[in-house]
Amino acid sequence: MHVLFAALFGFLFQTGSDSLQLRINPAPAYIEADAQRQVLNLDLLARNNYHDTLTLQSLTLRVRDGAGMPVLERFVDGNGLHPSIETMPGRVLAPGAEALYFNPFTQFAAQVPLDTLEFELRFGRTDGSEVAIRATVHPSSTQTPLLQLPLRGRLLVYDGHDYYSHHRRFHAEDPRIREFGLEGNFMRFSYDLLLVNAAGKALPAGAAPDSMSAWFGFGAAVYAAAAGEVIALSDTAKDDRSFHVPDLHRSPLALYGNYIAVRHSDGSIALYGHLRQGSTRVHTGDRISTGQRIASVGASGSSLMPHLHFELRTSIGYKAEGLPSRFRNFKRLLGARSARVSSGLIDTGDLLEAIAK
Repeated sequence: MHVLFAALFGFLFQTGSDSLQLRINPAPAYIEADAQRQVLNLDLLARNNYHDTLTLQSLTLRVRDGAGMPVLERFVDGNGLHPSIETMPGRVLAPGAEALYFNPFTQFAAQVPLDTLEFELRFGRTDGSEVAIRATVHPSSTQTPLLQLPLRGRLLVYDGHDYYSHHRRFHAEDPRIREFGLEGNFMRFSYDLLLVNAAGKALPAGAAPDSMSAWFGFGAAVYAAAAGEVIALSDTAKDDRSFHVPDLHRSPLALYGNYIAVRHSDGSIALYGHLRQGSTRVHTGDRISTGQRIASVGASGSSLMPHLHFELRTSIGYKAEGLPSRFRNFKRLLGARSARVSSGLIDTGDLLEAIAK
C-alpha cells in the first residue's frame, strides 16, 4: 500500500501542532473479486492534532485506472434534510482524539478498474473553516487459492464480513482490544457458517436454543478447505459457549474455544473455530489434504450457537490480519432454483451447498 498525506510525508501518530493525520488499514488493502463483483474492505484512521474540535463533514473516494484517468467518484456529505454523513459514527474529534471510519464504499462492478483509490476527509472547525486530509491507496488484487466449502449440506452464511458484519466491524484500534496485545483485524474476511434445513432454519421448531445437540449443525463433519500443515490446535474446551476474556493474554486464539490452524502452500493460514470438544482428528505437524475430515462443529469459546467459524489470516499471533478467500464448486440456493458456481465470493445471508464430486 502506498499512502500520501496532505502536508504530511509519514504517519507516526506523534502529537503535532495543528495537524490532521490519516492512516489506512490494512496494508496492503485487498480487493476481493469474482466474475460479478469487487469488494473493498479497509479502514480509515484519523487523528486530530489541532487545538480545536473537528467534525467530519464529508468523505470522498475517487477511483483512477492504471493510466491515472478518472473512473468514478463516491461520497457521503452534509447535503439534504437527512444527510448521508450522519451514517458515519465518531464524526466529532476532540483535540488529540482518534477515530476509525469503516470504508463505506465497498461494492464495485467486476469491470471497474480499481488501480488507484484517493480518499479525502474534510473536517469543519469551530470557527466555520475546513481542513482536509487525503490518502492514496493502490490495492492488491492478489488471489488466495480457491477453497472448498468446509461443511457439506445446506449452509447459511450467518455472518460474513460485509459492511455490517461484526467480523468486519472488529475495531482493532480500540483500546479495549489493544489491551490484549491484538494489533490487526484477523476477522476481516471471516465467515460464521450454520447448517440449516430446507426452510433455512438452524434449529428444529420447538427445540430449546440452549440445547446444543438440538441444533442441526452440532457434531457435523468439518472438512479441510485446502491442503496444508496443521500448525496449532485446541481440543479441550467445553461446548458451553463460554469465553473467559482474560484468556486472550494467554493466546490470541482463545476466543475460538477449540480450533485447528492450517498453513497452506502460499503461506495463508486457515482457522477453523468453535469445534466440538474432543472431535479433532488431526495433530500438530500433520499434513492434510483438501476435503479431509478434520473435526466436528461445536459451540466452544465465544459462540452464539453451534456453528463453524472459518477465516484466512496471515499468522496465528497477535499481529495477524485477515486475508480474502474464494470458494469453488458450490451452489447458490435461490428459492426454488439454484445456480452453480465454479469460483466465487460468499458473504452474509447467502444460502449455499457444496457440489458433490
